[in-house]
Amino acid sequence: MLNNNETNTDNQLSEALLAEHRPVLFRYALLQLKDNELADDAVQESLLAAWQASANFQGNASLRTWLIGILKHKIADYWRLSAREVVTADVDQIDSDLDEADEDDFFHQRRSLE
Repeated sequence: MLNNNETNTDNQLSEALLAEHRPVLFRYALLQLKDNELADDAVQESLLAAWQASANFQGNASLRTWLIGILKHKIADYWRLSAREVVTADVDQIDSDLDEADEDDFFHQRRSLE
């Protein structure tokens, strides 16, 4: 449950309350992502998600624990998406290399037949 200084009349988390946890969240994100801009984006997305889901916060864990959990999911989403981009880029490069190899093999085989 929220303690007295974390409670408001709407039973939702205020922007100010969420902002109090921003430095801890940023340090965690920076340790995981190793990039200031990515860390800042992850924290911003996490705080927005927490604010939007504030009615679901039941207080079974501390607010900080809940926020870090949301941040962990945002970071995992980032790694999952970035892994797809890398794989896609590698597949594109492989296709390009194969196309060039096919052309080279074709011309090489044709010359040897002549």
